[in-house]
Amino acid sequence: MDTSEKGWFFTILLAGSFLLFVFGVFVVWLIVAFQQKLLKKELLSQKELTKVSIDAQEKERERIAQELHDEVSAMLSAAKMQVAYLPYINDEQKRKESLAESKKMLETSLNQIRNLSHQLSPSILVAFGLENSIQNYLQSIKDLICIDFI
Repeated sequence: MDTSEKGWFFTILLAGSFLLFVFGVFVVWLIVAFQQKLLKKELLSQKELTKVSIDAQEKERERIAQELHDEVSAMLSAAKMQVAYLPYINDEQKRKESLAESKKMLETSLNQIRNLSHQLSPSILVAFGLENSIQNYLQSIKDLICIDFI
């Protein structure tokens, strides 16, 4: 090989190496850009899931507040009025019946409060553990929010 052939060979080798380097940088850039895009999508999905979870919690709080107001509060108010009226009942039998009815209302109220507290801290959590409870919860809201959980 003479010097001019060696010069062309070096030039071609250098140009090929440079093109290979540029191609490698381009591939790395594409990979990084793809990963950033995936990360953005995942962050968006997490934000949406968080929003859906918060919305579900707010709806549950509203439901519990409504149930407390409509059922428990009304039952306790009725029992209070019935107990307050006891001194004005002259007939002993009617007083006993009124007192028994008040006790029933209080028991009903206690049962409703107990049921609500169990709904706030479900027994499934105690019985099956956190992971199974979360899977059960996600399964129950899956149809409402149209998201598949893995």
